[in-house]
Amino acid sequence: MIKKIAVAVGLACLSSSVWAVDYGDYAQVTVDRLIHDYPGRYRGTENFAGAADWMGQRMLSSGYTAVRQDFTWMTGGSSRASQNVLVYN
Repeated sequence: MIKKIAVAVGLACLSSSVWAVDYGDYAQVTVDRLIHDYPGRYRGTENFAGAADWMGQRMLSSGYTAVRQDFTWMTGGSSRASQNVLVYN
């Protein structure tokens, strides 16, 4: 009985660490792409739009739904606008 539990726990830990490596690799590819292909992603720039489009497509290919959310805020008496990329399953 103890051996079966130890094997089950060992397999669970192994699969979790494999997933962690996969997510780490995914994050590294994502960050590298954003840094190198879309530098200076300031709101309103082509690189901002390109990065948002790429992230949306990347999430869609992973089985998620991605949408853009417009938002505004006030600073120094003037209104500013930008977007978020929202992802859900």
